[in-house]
Amino acid sequence: MALIYNDNLRYIVYDKPFLDEISKNVKTNWSNTMILAHEIGHHLNGHTLSFGNNEENPKRRTRSR
Repeated sequence: MALIYNDNLRYIVYDKPFLDEISKNVKTNWSNTMILAHEIGHHLNGHTLSFGNNEENPKRRTRSR
């Protein structure tokens, strides 16, 4: 998940067991690299979740997993 916290720093939050399972199933780490690149793309395009501040990002979209 790509998010901005109240200190206005950008974060990428991930689920290590989930990524480990994907790597195990596909027998490569490329899938993890692609997932990370995808989340970086959310930051670059302003598709982030904001927590702890009152500013609303007009480009923001929520994501469900």
